[in-house]
Amino acid sequence: MTIEQLATGSSLTGLIVDGVAGTPYAAGTLRIDETTGPLLEVPYIRGDPTGQFDPVHEWFSTRTPPTNLILRTSEGDVSLFDVSWFGHSERSGRSVSLGKLRPSEIVLDTRKADLSAPLMIAEVRSQMDGLREWTEFSAIAEERTTDEHNYIRGFHIDVSSEASLEWLQGDARMTLQTDWRAATSHVRGEPSVGVFEWVVLDSAFNSPVPFLTHLVEHQKIKHLLVLMFDGAIHFRQHRVKDESFAKRHGRMSELHLPFVELISRRTIHEYAASEPDARAARMPLVYLDQIGAEGLTKWSDRYEAWERFILPTVGVLGRQDVFVEDLVVSLSMSVEAAGHLIGVAEGEVETYGRNRKPSTATHIYRCLRAVDVAWGDHVESIVGLARASADVYNSIKHFDRGQLPDHEEMLLISLVLRHLIRLTALNIIDSTGQLLLQADGQRELSAIHARFSVIERRVRHDGRWEQLPVRAEKPLPKGFTTW
Repeated sequence: MTIEQLATGSSLTGLIVDGVAGTPYAAGTLRIDETTGPLLEVPYIRGDPTGQFDPVHEWFSTRTPPTNLILRTSEGDVSLFDVSWFGHSERSGRSVSLGKLRPSEIVLDTRKADLSAPLMIAEVRSQMDGLREWTEFSAIAEERTTDEHNYIRGFHIDVSSEASLEWLQGDARMTLQTDWRAATSHVRGEPSVGVFEWVVLDSAFNSPVPFLTHLVEHQKIKHLLVLMFDGAIHFRQHRVKDESFAKRHGRMSELHLPFVELISRRTIHEYAASEPDARAARMPLVYLDQIGAEGLTKWSDRYEAWERFILPTVGVLGRQDVFVEDLVVSLSMSVEAAGHLIGVAEGEVETYGRNRKPSTATHIYRCLRAVDVAWGDHVESIVGLARASADVYNSIKHFDRGQLPDHEEMLLISLVLRHLIRLTALNIIDSTGQLLLQADGQRELSAIHARFSVIERRVRHDGRWEQLPVRAEKPLPKGFTTW
């Protein structure tokens, strides 16, 4: 019997196996906590004269539990890996104590290997937000037949996992593909059939590697999605396939390698995050078919070199209710890093500091020049926009600058930097600039232009903000008044 899934907030009680001959079984309750991840609570008796709980007491008194454990339950077995002490209570006057252990990963199956050996996996499959919208993959094909009056007389649905894209990320073979399962339900007493479909990201290595090695490759694509969608992207599930979790089925005991669920404390907190509203119609900057397999390989190949550019932005865009000051600082750190990587740009001398060396404004200017966007009539020049952006950033960062910048100016600069970074990311994938020309960034640019108009300000060439004259309202027709 196999446990298919454990939701956050659920629990399982069973017997703990440590793989050491002669160790008495101890009882334990595994809880799936959205904050701490999987947590195993173990009751034990300190000083039990029978010696039954001596091994467990040693786990907690020395804070060195077994590296890996198995929890055997009536619903199935769960394997716990890289287990660490997470606390225990031994109160005088109470015979029963409670210890807590925290595994790094759990797999909802029993591994056919030495229990003390580290978890090594050949293939990992992840579900995350945005994959279906970004890939535009679907496992469902529909065909309708109609009569001479155009009434539907037949409805044929074909479901198959054929849509896919494969590419290399270092030693990992990555795949994006459709996945689905049938779901049966009853509507008003009549049976019906439904299909759930989604898109998954797979990583496979020639030989098994730690889960973290897989996760690093998956996070590269997750971070790309954050930049493409301009918002948080969360992992929703991990499943693993490996010979150590093989099963035998049928009369001939044929070997079968199923995907079994893995829960990691590194990503479990993301499961509880609100899922994107389908009605919000989030549109990516570019779609998967515009990037292609070659573009994804380039993104992963250049990821490490551009990490200081990528991480500050994806970190702040992945949070909710962020202060605008935090946005500007994190986004500016990304732009500064990109400016260093881009290198000298024509005309940047105007942005140099008093020492005639590149300044913060210089690095922002390099990015602005590289993406070559029309920022509208409210921006006199990209030199001025670079200076204004740097001034807002430095005024937030440095205490001796006095008061914080005007809130409206900070908000506007955050919008500019946000869009600038997302466009710059496209040049990592395609340094020729062709992908940048395909980007659908008009909505963001329109929002920036509109914001300038609302606050009635413009940025001069010297980086100063200029208040535009208040537009005179047209007089109302005779006989009309305003409240």
